Amino acid sequence: MEQQSHTVTTTEFAADAVELLSRTIRYSMKRDDGTTGTEHLVHTLLDDNEKPGAALVPGLNKSTSVAGRIMAMEDRHWVHDDGFHGEPVALDAPGEEDNRFEATAAWREALKLAELKYARKLPEGATWPEQPSGALREVLVGSVRLARTEGTYEVHGRHLARAVLNVGKCRAVEVMTLCRVDLAASASALDAQAEAVRGGAKPWPSETDTEDGSVRLLRQSGLLGERGKWWVRGLMSLMSRTSGDGSPVVSVLSSEARRQAARHGRKVAEQEDLLLAIPALDRALTLAGETPPEALRSNTTVVGLLRSHGMDHALLVRAADSDGRPAEPTEPAGPTESTARDESAESAESAESATQDHTGFTADAYRILSKARLLVAERGASTVGVEDVLTVLLDDTDGRAVRLLQDHGVDLAGVRAGLDGLIAT
Repeated sequence: MEQQSHTVTTTEFAADAVELLSRTIRYSMKRDDGTTGTEHLVHTLLDDNEKPGAALVPGLNKSTSVAGRIMAMEDRHWVHDDGFHGEPVALDAPGEEDNRFEATAAWREALKLAELKYARKLPEGATWPEQPSGALREVLVGSVRLARTEGTYEVHGRHLARAVLNVGKCRAVEVMTLCRVDLAASASALDAQAEAVRGGAKPWPSETDTEDGSVRLLRQSGLLGERGKWWVRGLMSLMSRTSGDGSPVVSVLSSEARRQAARHGRKVAEQEDLLLAIPALDRALTLAGETPPEALRSNTTVVGLLRSHGMDHALLVRAADSDGRPAEPTEPAGPTESTARDESAESAESAESATQDHTGFTADAYRILSKARLLVAERGASTVGVEDVLTVLLDDTDGRAVRLLQDHGVDLAGVRAGLDGLIAT
């Protein structure tokens, strides 16, 4: 019998919130303000025409006034420096370490997204903000707390908007005060939005239309019961034939591993990012309400197997954070212009973006994927499964993935026995 996971244990920034943060970074860099702060976030929220921004600053006149004042303000005009001057929550408070990690991971992911989407549109020599202002960082952490309190596993734009008001003295609150925004009414409106969603109200479009990258790739590939996009389907088919495994698993797992690398502060994906991609895919599909496609059906079983032998996803995610060790990219695991052969340059560029996020793999990590393909070929199977990738990861007893699991008390022998049984069926 398959072991079902279908359990989400981590609270993370949803795709719409990461997109919002990436546009916030772009706006601050276009202004050349040096630091990305709460005022840039509020300006981006108001530019969205979405309910969180409308609740934060209601009315066209007020929102125009706030946005215009932010655009006109120079550093010498501000009273506050946008540092955080409140009382911090103790690190040993329940869930606080996870909250702070997720704030850091989300910022890294948004920064990577901004680099990919907007680098060509920014002034030459522009410096990317490695860290947000102190107040904005507290907004990020506070938004995770709000999501947890609400009982949701995803942080959205409305959580960021509400967290701005909780910070207190910051540039966002300063400019809203100058424009005579009723902050108490704004807080009540945002709280009412959260209550409506908890009560079953349909979320606004940004929360439902912006999908996790891996789920979007599966949907565009036609693997979630929909036709998908022709160029993504064709590209996935070409990649499967080229790699010899006949399966999209490697492509989807690679895409998620690159996202994990960005979230953990690595420029290229390591072995542990491939490991983290396995429960991350299960999490994304569960939250999207999607049944895993046939090619990824074993992923749910593998995640259940890992959990039953001691894996704590939240602890694993936090422990896998970057140790600052440099790594050099090797071959890309996704398509290149020479292999994609799309009918137009635009389609080729779009397809590349959909299947890889321009982050490579270390030699060790890429070798894991190659060994998984060989393992499948040797036993005469037609497709690479998640169980094959995890088997090869466990075979490398000196590898970073094995060390990570061992350090957290995972019963590797039990996992391996379960994998052997799964592969044999």
